Amino acid sequence: DAFRGPYPRRRLESTPSLRGEAAGFHAMPDLGTPPLVPRLAGEAIGTYVLVFTVGCCVLSESYLLAGVAVGSVLAILVYALSEVSGAHLNPAVTVAIMVGRRGEMVWNDAWKYIVAQILGGLAGAFTYGGMFMNTFPLGPTSRSTWLAVATVELLYTFMLCYVVLGTAGMRAGVDKNHYGLAIGLVVIAGVYATAWMGAGTFNPAIAIAIDVSGAYYGFGWCIMYVAAQMLGAVLAAFAHQAVQSRSISVVNSKPSAAFVSEGIGTFFLVLTVGLNLLALPAPSAAAPISIGAALAAMIYADNGVSGGHFNPAVSLAVFVSRRGEMTSPKLAIYVGVQLVAAVVASFIYTVLTFRTFGIGPVCLPNKSTPCWQWAGAGVAEFIYTAVLCMTVLHVAATRQPMRELHGLAIGFVIIAGGYAVGHISGAALNPAVSLGTDLAYFFSTWHLGYGWIYTIFQLAASVAAAFLFMTTVTSDDRDVSGKLSGNTASPAAPLGPTAPFVVHQRQQQYSGV
Repeated sequence: DAFRGPYPRRRLESTPSLRGEAAGFHAMPDLGTPPLVPRLAGEAIGTYVLVFTVGCCVLSESYLLAGVAVGSVLAILVYALSEVSGAHLNPAVTVAIMVGRRGEMVWNDAWKYIVAQILGGLAGAFTYGGMFMNTFPLGPTSRSTWLAVATVELLYTFMLCYVVLGTAGMRAGVDKNHYGLAIGLVVIAGVYATAWMGAGTFNPAIAIAIDVSGAYYGFGWCIMYVAAQMLGAVLAAFAHQAVQSRSISVVNSKPSAAFVSEGIGTFFLVLTVGLNLLALPAPSAAAPISIGAALAAMIYADNGVSGGHFNPAVSLAVFVSRRGEMTSPKLAIYVGVQLVAAVVASFIYTVLTFRTFGIGPVCLPNKSTPCWQWAGAGVAEFIYTAVLCMTVLHVAATRQPMRELHGLAIGFVIIAGGYAVGHISGAALNPAVSLGTDLAYFFSTWHLGYGWIYTIFQLAASVAAAFLFMTTVTSDDRDVSGKLSGNTASPAAPLGPTAPFVVHQRQQQYSGV
């Protein structure tokens, strides 16, 4: 264990599997807390690399894949440094952990983490500034307002901290190792949705570093950014507590927790759709990536609470294929919550951007088929909504679900559908998106779009997908644990400086090693 560092870590012990599988290595409990200095160094180094990556992407004008780059490096750093410091790399995350998991991150450690993060961020900013001999300012762009930027910074920092607490702090076990991926996906979703407004930091250390290094252009916007982000972190901590029981050992089994979870996930999915499509000067070319990332991240955060549907078509498919889990009253409440959340998100992006859009067949000037009719768009919606529902059922509703990759698989359906049929129908693939955005469009223009027609195709596709699932999967292989209806409860893991998100507890078996 010499390579593991000066402080004690988990030991790997070879033990036979209790289920008759081949002998493998099993992670044993953590043996101690790393000293404070290495933890602070880990936070400073990680934040340094994160800010350096942000600056290089902006100054080299790598706009198309900047969100992927920043989200990827955050995921990498989370996995690399989680056993050193917990890899918060963000003062908002540190505050969310301190508030949401009282007693596991005390203020005496939290303020030191925050100072280390800010110093690391400043060093990263001055490094890219020295390399490029240039910096850039922090603040709203000419296409937005300070209030809109503050709002989206608050909302997406909330989303980031909520996913951190939901993936790295609630459920220990073999399905825990996706936490770094989920956290990186939030950044990918948020950057593409909000960067055009002058937002997209979701991290006080990044905001301060950009503002200080770009002081030549003016200084002071970081105060507004940091205030919004910290408020988002505190609200995320309270929301996290609302979807888990008072005891951190189990997920909240009350139905109300599942309904809150569905509302939060659907809200951020529809908000991300709207902000990407209303981006200026043109809709984001990476919109499918952003929307798919938002869906995958929220599925990872809420799967054990509500099942992570966020889509009436998915809920209907679960009901049709697995009646024992999703009852009629529960289905009605799920769909109602999803629709209300979608409407709220649609009105919020309308207020933030002063614009809206309607769902319907796409018109593409200078193309061989300039305007699609609703029938062709409906077929496109039917096919990819069926693919989405089939994917959900096959990766999450069998006896051996894809515990680590199910969210990514479902998110990739959105990416594939967005690029395949987005120029035909808009690729809504979700009645909540279709009806929520259409209602906001109606109240803005007094014209009704094709959302209600899309909904018919989408619901028909969900029923077809459910019957195909029942045809292709035997009853013995279908999951009966309730994961897709939010009935799971699994052990939690602490979020202090020695445990997940801090030190994740792998319980994987490495057969054949």
